[in-house]
Amino acid sequence: MILSILSFVLPAAHAYGTSNWQVGFSGNCDNKTICGGTFGFWGWCAFSGGVNSGNEADCQMAFYSFSANGNFGPLQTAIMGTAWNIGPSSMTRSNDFFITAGTVSFHLPPAQEGPLPPACTISGTTATCPIPAAEAIHIYSPDTLILVVPGHISSTMCFVPGPPISAPGCNFNQQLTQVPA
Repeated sequence: MILSILSFVLPAAHAYGTSNWQVGFSGNCDNKTICGGTFGFWGWCAFSGGVNSGNEADCQMAFYSFSANGNFGPLQTAIMGTAWNIGPSSMTRSNDFFITAGTVSFHLPPAQEGPLPPACTISGTTATCPIPAAEAIHIYSPDTLILVVPGHISSTMCFVPGPPISAPGCNFNQQLTQVPA
């Protein structure tokens, strides 16, 4: 009885502040023929400030790859967006989230450090770039490839150069929730 009374009195809890959208995702490819090795990624994002666009995006992701040419990762990436919107995807037939302003930080293992534009800063093994600078050297694209499809998606899609393909050994999962205001 007390719990049902409290449910009317207490405000709804939000897992991440005042975000309008929250998403968790992961994918991997164990099909060496299609992927040239194996790779995977996982992460989460929270989008705030509106339903179709907003002024805050926070994403945390990690990537890894194992191939005949050498291992890569894990590469950790953090995006602190100050502008985002929903728009037509560059790779799928759905709408995606686009983060168009803010910064992107890469937490690189020491052996994978490389040249960065002058607009970027480096602290230890973390490089932080304004999104336009990262975009200019092709290490960032505003299209997050996060599908605007509320609920759970589970598929055998592989994200390889070119359009995504469905293949054995490829897995993609996404859970997107629109948070009520």
